[in-house]
Amino acid sequence: MKKLLLQLLIAVSFVTPFINNSEAQEITGVYGKVALGADYLDGYDFKSANQNNSYIDAKTDFDIGSVGVLAAGYRFKESFALELEYAQRTHGINSVEVTNGDLLSTGDMKAKSIMVNAIYYLTSFEYVNPYAGIGFGFLGDTEQQVEIAGFGSSHKSNSDAFALQLMLGLEVPITREFRFFTETRAFTASSPDVSNSTSTYNVAYDTASVMAGLVYIFPKE
Repeated sequence: MKKLLLQLLIAVSFVTPFINNSEAQEITGVYGKVALGADYLDGYDFKSANQNNSYIDAKTDFDIGSVGVLAAGYRFKESFALELEYAQRTHGINSVEVTNGDLLSTGDMKAKSIMVNAIYYLTSFEYVNPYAGIGFGFLGDTEQQVEIAGFGSSHKSNSDAFALQLMLGLEVPITREFRFFTETRAFTASSPDVSNSTSTYNVAYDTASVMAGLVYIFPKE
């Protein structure tokens, strides 16, 4: 019995430093966020007809790209936040397989998004705060730089597409104001159209990313 009690005391003494006092650590307020990361864009097929009634069927493959994020939000309590996010993604086009057409050149796939995110943090640990989030918004300024004979080169979106993202991450408090975080997320948009003066493509936009960044929580007066 004494041995069991001793083992329990040792276990409690080991776990206790990793448990926070939630009332003492409660932090709320306006914050800003910046992050950079690597982004994977899934390849997709697209079909199109031009003004001369010529048809193409093509398949794209992309290099690993980059994503940059800026966000501002409010931490209502230590465990919950809402934020407005701007993100920009760029991917080099690795290859394009074209049926019934001649590929002349390739460039990048670019897109921007505006999202509203809700994030929930687990704050029972002293050194890290695991979190999960969901975001809704729009994908816009989509541009596909593929030149195919008779179909023009750069194709751009004329309207926004509905977008959804899911996030999982770890936040590490550095000081009361600064927090480092690392995150993985999945992002999808509802097949935006991109066009130029000669043709229109319907493209899929599904990405997965890994990123790291900093959060600054503005001190209260």
